[in-house]
Amino acid sequence: MSTNLPRVTVALEKVRLSYPHLIEKEPIGKYVETEEKRKYNATFMLSKNDEDHMKIVKEFKEKFAKLMVDAKLKTNAHELIKDGDEEWADIDDSTTEGKARKEANAYKRGHFFIKAANGVQPILTTFKNKEKFNMEKHKDLFYPGCYVHAIIELNPYKVDKKESKYKAIANRLHAVQFSKDGERFGGVTLISGESTFDKFADEEDEDGINDFDAAKMF
Repeated sequence: MSTNLPRVTVALEKVRLSYPHLIEKEPIGKYVETEEKRKYNATFMLSKNDEDHMKIVKEFKEKFAKLMVDAKLKTNAHELIKDGDEEWADIDDSTTEGKARKEANAYKRGHFFIKAANGVQPILTTFKNKEKFNMEKHKDLFYPGCYVHAIIELNPYKVDKKESKYKAIANRLHAVQFSKDGERFGGVTLISGESTFDKFADEEDEDGINDFDAAKMF
């Protein structure tokens, strides 16, 4: 008797992208210790104030609960969806370090978080597939804070394929499509300076600065 289960997928619509590692795998560091553990991954933010997002959260939890039963799992090794308010509230801000952590995690309020990963690069597409995704041209398209659509799979897995029982369920990332721009996380914005530079150019023309002999510069 086969123990294979049907695929269970969830579509995330117009969710905010956070901590994306979609062009390259997450580098070795605090959370990734070895090359074998490196994966493509991203975290998706679902707002509690968005009715459509809350429907997705409900669908996700229902599908996960059913899959736990089908896979005959009583507990799961991974928390597949996190409540940002609960995680934020658990931070002790009685110390300077704790206060800094709480301030840094304030963005979690009012959101659910779903992190998904894959050892294989997920399919990346531009808005409505109007333009074929080009790695070099669109490498900066998926930045922290933009809005995307995504397809994830609730993936039951076994440590050893020969085993008959599933060990846990993980979020596997299959595809991400850019939806629209959003405020980049970190609050860093750049001023183009176009009007100021144009003014400088006008002043230079009036002073004759642009009319120089290159040979006199050496």
